[in-house]
Amino acid sequence: MIYLFVACAVGALAYLGWKLTARIAYASTAYTLLDSDNPFETRRYPDLLMATTNMKFESQGGDGSSKRLFQYIRGAKDDEQKVAMTTPVFIESEADDHQGQMGFVIQKT
Repeated sequence: MIYLFVACAVGALAYLGWKLTARIAYASTAYTLLDSDNPFETRRYPDLLMATTNMKFESQGGDGSSKRLFQYIRGAKDDEQKVAMTTPVFIESEADDHQGQMGFVIQKT
């Protein structure tokens, strides 16, 4: 019985630790909450500086777009400077007049 209690306590602590730290690992852009209808929120973001890449919307990053953004974050560019990973990641679907895009916010320094 004590083993079951210990296992449950360890599991609960691990879950709580993950919930508390999972989103903290990334810098987030400030926003104004306009409306909330759980679990959805309507937000207003200020003007943002973003790194974007073209993507095929159906692929959900399977076309290499996620990898391209990750390589950019890790410094695979001319100046080899790493960039902080941020949230949220924006995804825009394809339309007749433009390709889909995936992008993340670059923190202004």
